[in-house]
Amino acid sequence: MKCPACASDQSSFLGVGCTHECQNCKTIFGSCTVAQKEQLIRPLVSHRPVITADCRYYKLNCPDESGNVAIYEGWYNVKEQRIAVLKNGVNDSHEPQVE
Repeated sequence: MKCPACASDQSSFLGVGCTHECQNCKTIFGSCTVAQKEQLIRPLVSHRPVITADCRYYKLNCPDESGNVAIYEGWYNVKEQRIAVLKNGVNDSHEPQVE
């Protein structure tokens, strides 16, 4: 699969749904259920909403039982284990919680 951030075709399968990690820029992308998404991206928002060197981009398509697809996209701080920035507020009713 091509990375949505850098278009590299070098990625590794993460073993959660049909998700991958880009070997070039470390973006997490692909499709999975909402429950599986939370194995990759914890639904907690950082207290410092800035993109740092510890952040990686993610774009996940999460279909539901009726075929509708929610797109979760933003930057995730791997050191803090929190979402740093949500892109365009595309998350649906599963809004992240500030801890």
